[in-house]
Amino acid sequence: MMMFYLFACASETTFSGTFVGNPGKGNTQVAESEGIAFSRASTSVQYVYYFRGDSEFVDAPDQNIDLLDPASEFPIMAGNWDSIVLEMEPGISIEGRANDTQDFTWELSSLFIKLDFQEPGIAEGAYLFSLGQSNWLNAQQIVELGEGSDTFAIEDSEEFNGALIDILETQSALYHDTNGDGTISEEEREQSIATGSDLEEDEDFDPLDFIDPFWQE
Repeated sequence: MMMFYLFACASETTFSGTFVGNPGKGNTQVAESEGIAFSRASTSVQYVYYFRGDSEFVDAPDQNIDLLDPASEFPIMAGNWDSIVLEMEPGISIEGRANDTQDFTWELSSLFIKLDFQEPGIAEGAYLFSLGQSNWLNAQQIVELGEGSDTFAIEDSEEFNGALIDILETQSALYHDTNGDGTISEEEREQSIATGSDLEEDEDFDPLDFIDPFWQE
């Protein structure tokens, strides 16, 4: 499970309804899967697409995030959203070791994460975004797939690469860090405010629809 903080800030886009939010602060952390030690983990959030009813807009933070750096932060717009989509390019870049025997890398060129809200929107405060859940990487599987190689590149295994993408797309979640301690408590985990869904099933979403985004007008 990889997590990074998002801090809510007021939306500059006008919709009907109420938008609230003050900037918050947090850190970035990587929760290791059993038998997995990361030496490098990063991503870059290029665009965040916001949806509510028939209204939609896109923000372009274009922000690199070091998933091992506790100081990394990421802004997100406060508002009564039905869903948001994070576009990451590169999607994820990882180096690590499995069971202290097999080095591995994962270079994913792009990744789209759609989060559907159980409760409408994001209020003020700090939020923790979790890429996947605990033990999303299987150390023994990496060792077996990498047998005979000094460094196993996950993207070279089409089946394993696809399975991990599915895990990140469907098991990612957004949590409200109610006490600001930078970790997800059991109570907070039981009350996730948005969860990942299969974007391939959403026929209405196409990044090309946002080719002329509002901030360029």
